[in-house]
Amino acid sequence: MPVRSRYRKSTTEMEVTSIRLERALKDKLKSLAGRQGYQALIRKILWDYVHQNPVILCRSLLKAMCALPSRRSPDKIKPAPSAAN
Repeated sequence: MPVRSRYRKSTTEMEVTSIRLERALKDKLKSLAGRQGYQALIRKILWDYVHQNPVILCRSLLKAMCALPSRRSPDKIKPAPSAAN
């Protein structure tokens, strides 16, 4: 059963990205998507999630960003100026 998406765009307007999925998950998505294709189904799921859960999405992104290691090496971090100056 195809899933209609109001977010559908031409593939020329999209960027190619790569994610790793477990084979069982990919097979399940393919069976759920039918003729529509699993990539279109994934896009619909992601768009629906982003639009229905903006607060949860923001929290997830902030948590992920806080967990990232700093790109700056410790020797290049300058101390904050003191309030006395």
